[in-house]
Amino acid sequence: MATEHHGKPLPEPRPGPAYERRDANANWLFGLVAILFLVIAGSEAILHWMNTDFARKPQPTDRWTGTRQPAGRIWEQANFPRLQVSAPQDLARFREQEDAELTTYGWIDRTSGVVRIPIARAMDLVLQQGLPVRPGVGKSRLGPTPLELQQQRTNATQAETTIAR
Repeated sequence: MATEHHGKPLPEPRPGPAYERRDANANWLFGLVAILFLVIAGSEAILHWMNTDFARKPQPTDRWTGTRQPAGRIWEQANFPRLQVSAPQDLARFREQEDAELTTYGWIDRTSGVVRIPIARAMDLVLQQGLPVRPGVGKSRLGPTPLELQQQRTNATQAETTIAR
């Protein structure tokens, strides 16, 4: 057994038992358990009183609760996602809206001059004019520059706007 620790001599062991001679105080332990029980019982009593008090009071009638408002006004003021009540009707309405967008002219962004044309007309234009092709495909150049792509888009948009008028 070593008698030194980091160059300092270790103290001599004291005579007597090498364990704790006293037990935990039972009065303190029982007191702690009793206090915890009282706190839990008190919080349960307070929650029960609050629930019965809320159950006795009438529900609020502000614009965010739809329980006392007519059914038509609930959905107009809803600030939450609505449940889908009739899936077939919603799908039919959605498909009608898509068909209208695919078969009519309209503005997508009026300030930029971007329009929507019917899909059949767009296919005819692609057949007449063809798709944009990279200039110099066989060369070592990888493709059109961003400036060339923007110019092609501007030219195509101007042609569409003149056709749509």
